[in-house]
Amino acid sequence: MKEKSEQVLTRKMRRILLISLIFTGGCSVSSLVEIVQDTLQGVWSYIGWAQYLYTMVFCSVIILFFFTILLLYWTHRSFADIFSKGILLIGAILTTAAFVIPRIPDYQPGVITVCHYGNFVLADGTFLLIGIIFILLASILEVGYNLQNEADAAL
Repeated sequence: MKEKSEQVLTRKMRRILLISLIFTGGCSVSSLVEIVQDTLQGVWSYIGWAQYLYTMVFCSVIILFFFTILLLYWTHRSFADIFSKGILLIGAILTTAAFVIPRIPDYQPGVITVCHYGNFVLADGTFLLIGIIFILLASILEVGYNLQNEADAAL
């Protein structure tokens, strides 16, 4: 009886991952097209380097999320292990971008900034906030994964 419920859960998980792959795959293709078109057209010359990099970081995060889900789907490794590492990498990219993009001369501060004084902005608050949330989520998943492994080993 228990084996059957585990098979249903596995089938349900595969279905959810497949739907996620289709959705993020479409978004990734769209992001790749955006990256190639913007790069070939030299879009940074009229929207500015900061906005161009902002878009490229966002597109890169979408593509990385797609590859994380693809890795989950094709390998039969632990969900929490792969997912937490992918989420942690996304968080690190966003947090790094939050400090790098404001160093670009044509950067225009958004709604959320960190340590904004005159023309100086320490970090873009939007990317920083989202990056920290992703890092915290990855940490929670990793701790939960380790606790589950300890509980399984004790049984």
